[in-house]
Amino acid sequence: MKSFAAILILVLILLSAGCTSHPEPAPPDISEYLTPIDSGNLSRELGPVPAGMLTPAEEQDILFMQEEEKLARDVYAALYEKWQIRAFLNIGEAEQTHLDSMTVLVDRYQIESRISNERGVFSNETLRFLYDDLVARGSTSSEEALRVGALIEEIDIVDLQEAMTRTGRQDILQVYDNLAKGSRNHLRAFVNVMGQQGISYTPQVLPQDEYQAIIASSAERGRA
Repeated sequence: MKSFAAILILVLILLSAGCTSHPEPAPPDISEYLTPIDSGNLSRELGPVPAGMLTPAEEQDILFMQEEEKLARDVYAALYEKWQIRAFLNIGEAEQTHLDSMTVLVDRYQIESRISNERGVFSNETLRFLYDDLVARGSTSSEEALRVGALIEEIDIVDLQEAMTRTGRQDILQVYDNLAKGSRNHLRAFVNVMGQQGISYTPQVLPQDEYQAIIASSAERGRA
């Protein structure tokens, strides 16, 4: 019996050695694509410039873009909890600073903010439904989650481009321009992560030529 026990122990040791897990590969480094915005610096920079009066379209755009930045932050938080993909954590933290920069404009023009502190809660009905849809899609697989991240950045880029055509105010344009750079960088980040995992991605909103130009170019930096 003792010899049998010794053999059994030896077999278990060998099996254990054969099942030694290999370390997980390091997550892709996307640090060059992270684009936080210092809202404190932004507020100080814009402070001396008279705010003036907004048009109704400008006010609505500011409120919408503020909630859209919250949408990105909230979706990334939900998908990070689901999949533990570090890109969602890092980009989500940058999105918080983008939300803060829009709040600078809201405060500067003394607009009543519609932002809720609760995740997934939006005053804009379109954004509320979009949040539910994107989280549901991103929860089906980690691959689909990364595609959802890229889609959000595409949507941000298009909406910012349209908002920029409805204002000539340099302070608003500065903030929108910084946010657009951030969205292009975050799109590059998600595509980079997908590429390293062998996942193909086709743009869902942007024209193919504009998408290719973004992906082929280097990371951008904003003013604030």
